[in-house]
Amino acid sequence: MAHEAQPPDSAPPGAWLPPVPPGSSPPPVPPAPAPAPTAWGQPTPPPAGPAPSGWGPPWATSLYYSYREPGNDSGVAGFCMSLGAVILLIITFGLAAFLALPLAVAGVILSVRGRRRFTRGETTQHGGLARAGFWIGLFAILASLGATAGWVLAIVNGHAFDTSSPVPNHQTPAVIRPP
Repeated sequence: MAHEAQPPDSAPPGAWLPPVPPGSSPPPVPPAPAPAPTAWGQPTPPPAGPAPSGWGPPWATSLYYSYREPGNDSGVAGFCMSLGAVILLIITFGLAAFLALPLAVAGVILSVRGRRRFTRGETTQHGGLARAGFWIGLFAILASLGATAGWVLAIVNGHAFDTSSPVPNHQTPAVIRPP
């Protein structure tokens, strides 16, 4: 090989050395520079041994890649969508059931996907949240269907918009009178 790379510790930090010619040895490693004096003018004492855990420069842990377990985003999203559907039904007294129903169905689908990831062992995160999203989503589906049926029946029977009642704030059902 005509171009061999330098050993990793053969150059001081931030320096670059050209490739080693074939048949020769790498140059000697220069001595490490002396530590800089502290703010008080005293030289820093040598380390007494390994530092206890949690001590050291704050950037030391962020310099190295660490493995992070894959999350359960679909389980969390399913829970949020199912809960959003229930909140939407409660706030609008069921009038927004046409929006809450697809939201709840999507929440159930995502919660099932997140629960499957948890049971297969792909992740250990948010398994309970996915299960809760599934049950809340089922409740939201049933509640939105019930609210839709209730509002349709109220409108069809005339309870919702009958203002001809002789008693104030009392609605009478609409009656079709023969001519």
